[in-house]
Amino acid sequence: MVQLYKLRSGIVHAASAKAPDHAEIRAVRGLAERMAAGKYVSVDVMADWLRDYLLDAGESLPARTDEPIPRKRLEELSRLLRGEFPSASADQRHQAVRSLGYAASITGL
Repeated sequence: MVQLYKLRSGIVHAASAKAPDHAEIRAVRGLAERMAAGKYVSVDVMADWLRDYLLDAGESLPARTDEPIPRKRLEELSRLLRGEFPSASADQRHQAVRSLGYAASITGL
């Protein structure tokens, strides 16, 4: 959204002739529609919920910020988030899991 906002400002103030592509417009439109329907949830909110859920269940979080997460565990945590946040995309759920401190790389491919 920030990128689209900057592009919009450039166009409005005649600083840029570049137009947004259809994918960018669709992404922002989808976000706006989810927000208007009350179905938007941020990655931060999901990550906070998951962190609290795991700690309350007595589970540990990654000890190192570069700790890879096994694909099976990523999918398991993503399913847990899907149950709580059904309107979130798979990519958003994976981002929420990774934001707990796991490295971007996935093991067990």
